[in-house]
Amino acid sequence: YALAAWSIVHGFATLWLAGALPPRVGDDPREAARHVIRRLVE
Repeated sequence: YALAAWSIVHGFATLWLAGALPPRVGDDPREAARHVIRRLVE
């Protein structure tokens, strides 16, 4: 599980820093990451 979690966080951070996420994600990276992770574990 640790590798999967690290991969998700790393991928999200890379996309965030590159500005590659859609505007609907919002301006708060913590809230956006919570939303993404929530969707993945549902």
